Amino acid sequence: MDCLIHIGLEKTGTTVLQNWLYSNRTALGNSGVYLSKNIGKKNNRDFVSYFQLNLDDWAWAKGIVTDEQKKAFFEGFEVRFSQEIDSASKNHDLMIITSEHFHSRLRTLEELEAVHHFLAPLFNSIRVVGYFRDQGDMAPSLYSTVLRSGGTKSFEEFQGSVVPESYYWNFHEISKNWMQVFGPSNCDFAVYDRAKFVGKDLRLDFLSRLGKDVSVKALDMTVSSANESLSPLQAALIRAVNAAVPYWRPGKEGVSPDNLALRQLVMSVKSLAGGKMVARNLEEVSNRFRVSNQAFFDRHFDGEYGFGTQHRSNLPDQEIFSSDECAAMLCDLLKTCIEQEILPSSALRKKLDAAQAHAKSLQKQIWYRSSIWRRVAFRPGGKPRWWLQALLLDRKSNMPRTLFRPIMYENGIVRPIFAKWLKGIARKGSGELR
Repeated sequence: MDCLIHIGLEKTGTTVLQNWLYSNRTALGNSGVYLSKNIGKKNNRDFVSYFQLNLDDWAWAKGIVTDEQKKAFFEGFEVRFSQEIDSASKNHDLMIITSEHFHSRLRTLEELEAVHHFLAPLFNSIRVVGYFRDQGDMAPSLYSTVLRSGGTKSFEEFQGSVVPESYYWNFHEISKNWMQVFGPSNCDFAVYDRAKFVGKDLRLDFLSRLGKDVSVKALDMTVSSANESLSPLQAALIRAVNAAVPYWRPGKEGVSPDNLALRQLVMSVKSLAGGKMVARNLEEVSNRFRVSNQAFFDRHFDGEYGFGTQHRSNLPDQEIFSSDECAAMLCDLLKTCIEQEILPSSALRKKLDAAQAHAKSLQKQIWYRSSIWRRVAFRPGGKPRWWLQALLLDRKSNMPRTLFRPIMYENGIVRPIFAKWLKGIARKGSGELR
């Protein structure tokens, strides 16, 4: 069986392509093309992370913060993968491993050589396919991804980091490393340009690079776009969220639920979705890479410079707000959301946890007493029945509803002045309603 490694790059339609490939996994399998379900689906990022020398957001999201934890997570990985290939090779002659993180995470020759050393004994041949896109066009799209991962830089600050000195953006260095490890004849690099794709379709173009015939008629060609860029207002507000409520928990031990909830709130506001993030200085950003890109095209495309700028002249003449201007407009909204406790703060959550623990200890001391009302409203342990709990507490936040806030503290404890009606259920001033 042969192997094809699809390295992206990032922001070249990889998510759409991966969704489409895995939605057609069975049909492709009937044509002899194998896609793994054990190395990350649909982005095979687990495979990339195994060979990555440093820890990043993939590891932190899984609670992995040390090399020892990563080693434990991947225990037996090589054996399992080898066994999977042995089984798949009986009915398939090509395996596709796809992840844009080959581009963004494996940045050293040491890491690439480790990938090659591992795969070489398992396959008859290994080929590499990658799509490259003008850096000036990539930057606005990548900025959305950076914000979704907790970034706090303004768009203008982010553009300042888009330079040839960064390996991520230097296509000449990226292609040189892959060619050095896997061999020039095994590297198939293309320009990400719909006009140049086979059938003007990325999916058809990718199929043409598999080196085998696959019946398009047997494939489902319906696919929706994915991983769409944020609008200017969404970007500005999510940036403000990241600054106010850090994306990562302390010590990088997982993602903050407060941050995720606030970001979900932002994305749910449809009025924020209008407009498109466009850089004022696209041309200037692209020109930074003129020398390194020319070296890239000299090596792979006989010197023909493949990145055009004619499409930029078609951009509408419109007012474009900077992210700083948008943030100034929306920061007050974020502040209001937090102050009104649309989402409980971390400190409040600790108070709630403490109140719940205290309430549980009180339950042991509470006795069920007379009165029809108490019997209807409360269980023997003093806990309110479901209908009373639903009446008093908001189902999502578990906080007192607005109508009942005057009789209860924010942690759900009845105020002393109103505790009289709970006499016999709980001590005055510490009535349990949780």
